[in-house]
Amino acid sequence: MKYFEENKLEGAELKELHHTLIKTSGIVTSNLFFHQVEDEADTNEHRETLARSAYALIAVCEAIIARVPEEEARNALADVREQFKPVYEDDVDDAIKTLLKAIFD
Repeated sequence: MKYFEENKLEGAELKELHHTLIKTSGIVTSNLFFHQVEDEADTNEHRETLARSAYALIAVCEAIIARVPEEEARNALADVREQFKPVYEDDVDDAIKTLLKAIFD
């Protein structure tokens, strides 16, 4: 899953990737804070700025991922997708029932 097929950061030195990662993540953080403080910043311009900063961060992260062998990157993505799956209330209830049964039966 890539957003940028031609990413000028791919192949960049680790020092440059590190510097750019710090810079772009700070910008996203700042934009998110502004968005929250400004009453959800209900302007198209700010929402576009927020998205632009997030895409810049994604570009840096894609360049970092490009340094990892493809199979390892796929495994890592599968792990992260599993981590970020939403937890549904029914799943939590089932887990609690299973745990209680294991403890008390």
